[in-house]
Amino acid sequence: MYRGSFFNCLGFLDSLIILEKDQSLHYINRGDIRISLKKVALACEDYRKALDFGNNEAVDRIRENCKGN
Repeated sequence: MYRGSFFNCLGFLDSLIILEKDQSLHYINRGDIRISLKKVALACEDYRKALDFGNNEAVDRIRENCKGN
């Protein structure tokens, strides 16, 4: 996947999150894309939000990526 596709996906996920704020998987997916784009601090915010909604997948991602964020 090339960088432009990541930005397209980010826009799509941003829209989904506006419509479905409580869907933790949207935050996980957006966080994964942000990690790919080296936007670690923003990704960690997304992972923490997913964890707030009870998504335990976020725990591993936070441990792996968010040590200083």
